[in-house]
Amino acid sequence: MALPDKAKPILVSFGLFLISTIIFFKGSYSVDSWKHYREMMSGQYSDWHSPLMPFAWKLVYKSTGFFSAFYILQMLLYWLLFYLVLREVKQWYLFAGVCVAAVLLLFIPQYVMKDTHLSIAWGLAFLLLLHRPQNRRWYSAAIILVLITYGLWMRVNEVAAALPAIYLLCEVVVPGLSRIKKVLVTGSVSLILCFGYFVFTYKILGATHEYPEYKLMLQDLTGISKKTGTDYLSECLGSSPDYRKDTVMTLYNPASFDNIYWPAQGKNVPDPTHEIVSRTAAQWKKAMARHPMVYLSNRWEGYLYFLKIKKRFAPVDYWNTAYWVDTNNPINLQCAGDPAANFLDKKIWRRLARTPFFDGWFWLVLNSIVFVIFVRKYRSNNSLLNKAMLCLQLSAIIYMLSQFPVFQHDRDFRYHYWNVMAFALGFVFLFDIREKHKESELT
Repeated sequence: MALPDKAKPILVSFGLFLISTIIFFKGSYSVDSWKHYREMMSGQYSDWHSPLMPFAWKLVYKSTGFFSAFYILQMLLYWLLFYLVLREVKQWYLFAGVCVAAVLLLFIPQYVMKDTHLSIAWGLAFLLLLHRPQNRRWYSAAIILVLITYGLWMRVNEVAAALPAIYLLCEVVVPGLSRIKKVLVTGSVSLILCFGYFVFTYKILGATHEYPEYKLMLQDLTGISKKTGTDYLSECLGSSPDYRKDTVMTLYNPASFDNIYWPAQGKNVPDPTHEIVSRTAAQWKKAMARHPMVYLSNRWEGYLYFLKIKKRFAPVDYWNTAYWVDTNNPINLQCAGDPAANFLDKKIWRRLARTPFFDGWFWLVLNSIVFVIFVRKYRSNNSLLNKAMLCLQLSAIIYMLSQFPVFQHDRDFRYHYWNVMAFALGFVFLFDIREKHKESELT
């Protein structure tokens, strides 16, 4: 007997959730993941990464007493997202294609990292905007706003990328507002969310300052000093015995400062303190005022590496999928190496690494193409579906472009997870798979 149409996406999504959770169990963890873990266990948070990640992990861990519960939650939410997509699919070949794509992208939810949470939370937010119950508008809007906030607080410097989602939510909840009022409400909400992040981080959680901006300023100062011949570093770092001027200048590359900031042995620059960061900020402002074009030139060159238009490493030396466990961890966790997971890694993902699949520019181009298509579709049919999908792609485009002044390095693909997720969802909805989309006209 054939399964009812409503049961198929439930059973398929749940089955794939179980299988994928088992083969990647207990998840992948990098150095940054273990930093989150240590903060989660100690309850002492810092602002190097968003403290929301270890705080959320702590809530799950205290509720279950199970180390891998957070990883399982990631997988569950990931497959919930694709279940919401599969509910809309009518053609069997498209249904199968979505399942294959979801399996192909499993490198995202198997990695316990804040970028995973951002991409899943924002993906769910956009999909729930399409599924909101008409008679429970404010209740569903509150859930969507929580998801937007959760993703934003994972990476608060991406507030610009959250604006399309906030604007769309405003339009759905209060459709009668004029465009200028919607823009004002969107701006106000985004400011409130950013203010809330800092209250949550420093007032509620009491996070200590680790000055993540320090590394970015040092990278800019090193590049300007090297190109102009004016030493801007010695005035803020020269008195420290940990400052290795010749090493810093020799190793400098606009793509990343990580190998200088975290060398294999010893130190090249002093650890940040309030005094050192203040002096560095003063020098940074002076250098920026005097050499804005040099700054932009260095940032542009580094951004080309970030997008992988320019490359420094062989394909296998980039951290494309993060399918691994950093062994220097407090619980001696090792990568399980399940045969099915190894097959995906070695036979699929590593082969894709020889293509543009893991290049940032590739996804920026795809997001842009899908954005233009949905703009055209919206002009002929101003449905909620078309408006949501063009806002989704716009969010991904802004997300990528806004990395220009703050990108960390060019090696880690996690900075592009949201672009991948946004394209995957948008591509599926390019097909006219929603029978109800005419009911959701925006007026």
